[in-house]
Amino acid sequence: MKKVKFLAGAAAMAAILFSGCASAPYSARDTLNRRLGDDVVRYGSIAAAGAGGYFAGRAIGRSGTAGAIGAAVGALGAYGLNKFYDRKRQDAYEAGLKDGEAAARAEEMQKKYEREVIYGLPSEACSAGEPTKRRVYVPEREVNGVKYRGGYQTVDYYN
Repeated sequence: MKKVKFLAGAAAMAAILFSGCASAPYSARDTLNRRLGDDVVRYGSIAAAGAGGYFAGRAIGRSGTAGAIGAAVGALGAYGLNKFYDRKRQDAYEAGLKDGEAAARAEEMQKKYEREVIYGLPSEACSAGEPTKRRVYVPEREVNGVKYRGGYQTVDYYN
């Protein structure tokens, strides 16, 4: 009974240490519980595959050496599978970064468009010089429930 408690405690401590040392960028913002759960699944699946490989190898080869080879094959197979899915998660993380950059760039361009074209303000890169007067036709519109007539207006235009 003491051995079982010790092994369970050692396994829990190893999982906590492995989750605390996570260095993958896609898991950097995960909570401790999420990382702990991921690590329990990761290392538990490797251990289970190794144990299954041991018993399968021992049953097939009828020796301890065959069991050890089976354990190594099972553990390495599970490790390779975990690495494969780590690469998939990393690819998804990098694709999300690219999508986020594109969304931020589009948002900046929309703000620049509103500032320069809709409101007629100078761009942030230009110094505000004297505006040029310009007559433009503004169509009929509704803003916050108030209807404005269409017509020509004189607006300040910055170069």
